[in-house]
Amino acid sequence: MKKLGHSAYEAPTAFKLSNGKWCLMLDFFGVQGEGQGYVPFIAEDIESGRFIRSDESFSFPYGFKHGTVLSITMEEYNKVRNWK
Repeated sequence: MKKLGHSAYEAPTAFKLSNGKWCLMLDFFGVQGEGQGYVPFIAEDIESGRFIRSDESFSFPYGFKHGTVLSITMEEYNKVRNWK
């Protein structure tokens, strides 16, 4: 089992991506400020348990913490996005 390289991870949440891979989000609290928040790790399949840190594959602001993922339809997404 390979270690994360740092002990400052907590609050894991995992979900299956539309391409069939798995994403494990870990809250990284090992630094102050902008670098703190969820960090994505990707696995080809959940059975392997081998997740690779994949920051470059995602574009969202740091700071998200202790959340979860909810699948929504495109119609629901548009309603949320256009809410004023």
